Amino acid sequence: MKHLLTVIALALCISLKAQQNDPNFEKGLIKFNQNDFQASVELFTKSIKQSPTTLAYYKRAKAYQRLGSYDAALNDINQILLKEPLNKEAIDSKTLLYYLKDDYKSMADNIKRNINNGIETEHNSRFYLAIAYEELGKTDSSSILLELHLKQKPDDVDALSYRSGLSIVKLEFDSALADLDKIIKLDTTYKDAYFSRGFVKTLMGQYNVALPDLDKAEKLGFEDLILIFETRGDAYKELGDSLKAANEYDKAINQANEPDYDLMIKRAKLAYYQLDDDQTAFDLMTKVIQGSKDPLPEVYYIRACSARELNKLDQSEADFKKYAELAPKSRAHYIQWAYLKAEQKDWQKVIEYSNEYLKGQKVPGFAKSVALSLIGKALYEQKSIIEATKTLEEALKLDDENPDAHFWLAKILIELNKADEACEHFVKAYELGHLAAKEELIVNCDYTEDDFEE
Repeated sequence: MKHLLTVIALALCISLKAQQNDPNFEKGLIKFNQNDFQASVELFTKSIKQSPTTLAYYKRAKAYQRLGSYDAALNDINQILLKEPLNKEAIDSKTLLYYLKDDYKSMADNIKRNINNGIETEHNSRFYLAIAYEELGKTDSSSILLELHLKQKPDDVDALSYRSGLSIVKLEFDSALADLDKIIKLDTTYKDAYFSRGFVKTLMGQYNVALPDLDKAEKLGFEDLILIFETRGDAYKELGDSLKAANEYDKAINQANEPDYDLMIKRAKLAYYQLDDDQTAFDLMTKVIQGSKDPLPEVYYIRACSARELNKLDQSEADFKKYAELAPKSRAHYIQWAYLKAEQKDWQKVIEYSNEYLKGQKVPGFAKSVALSLIGKALYEQKSIIEATKTLEEALKLDDENPDAHFWLAKILIELNKADEACEHFVKAYELGHLAAKEELIVNCDYTEDDFEE
């Protein structure tokens, strides 16, 4: 027995010495450590031609894996297993490669075969068999295996993390948090757990307590910075801090290697609806329209609205038409289109589009009031004074806080020589923020600049 061990040790030393004396292998290791995996593959290939050792095949397989060439990596691992069928590193790598190439059936078959042969490694375990079964749709078997694994290894943080992910998918947030809390107690540097816990808390509406976990995940080096920035942006948006939300979304957009159009849409909506930043909304939606295959109707709607605010009236008109084409059953856009037509002084279209908007289902009272005030304004401009008066009075019955309805009714009342009544409406319009009401009060109601001093 001693003699046999001596022979084996001598053979191993000779093999290692040969590998150390192979300049191609040594250069391949250097390139691998420098993350130049293509160059390392070429050098390991030269080494294998000279001396086809297990180590050279293994290192080339790892280089292929980093390049995403999983089939080539599997070929090298199989070469090792032909010579050394019990090589645990190769067995482990084979399972991992099946996982990486989404070949879950082969992954499951490989794990079962190894477990039956008494070989259990990091990736050849009930835990990874549970992952394979979950991906194959065998949910019940997966759950049983995962629980058996955790019963045997209750402190396996990777398995706990996987179970928490399944709980999140099922919207079982309390169960997910229980696992994530346990992981963090076991390993205070487990970055994925901090992110997941922060993410779950945002889903539960606990935005303030989510932010420290997201910050911790970033500090620990969580790889997907885009996901951190976007989730943190969502939290800030829900907390009402639109500027911080915009900053996080911008960081996520800039971090992406390829355009993330969904994120651009989210950022553009924040710009348009919360920040009154029409230029940013317009620019982002233009990028989405130019770059994505089939932009959603809302992309054209928001660009149409922001274009109108930027006085790009032709572009706004074209985008409203495109939106109407893509969403023919929608009526919501007609009120904004009516505003555009008012800018263009196309009063008949203002009336037509406002009435189209009113045909929509479940239009709230204040929104009906807005549409009616637009119609009233258009009728006034068309000199249909009686109809305009009736329409504006109806608008105010629905919403007495409508500044446009007060303003245009006051304009009519001035023409009808009802100055006192008109001035009451101008005052109300001014108090509600109508910018043009101030001048009307000065011209028609004997107000001076001093009357407007705060």
